[in-house]
Amino acid sequence: MLGLILGINLLVLLMEAPALIKKRQYKDLSVFFALFAIGLYASLAFYYGWPLQEPFNALISHVAPND
Repeated sequence: MLGLILGINLLVLLMEAPALIKKRQYKDLSVFFALFAIGLYASLAFYYGWPLQEPFNALISHVAPND
């Protein structure tokens, strides 16, 4: 399963990054790498059972009044 996760992420990286580099879209490339890293971490965290902070639960607990 780990090989499948890494293989899919590598495939996405190899498909998207060269086009951005060729077009010299370095700002887009930096955003792509940031989102790619977040997605890779999230997929590995889900696979290994690492704790993930759920952002919507934190927002709801601060915004919604307690009943």
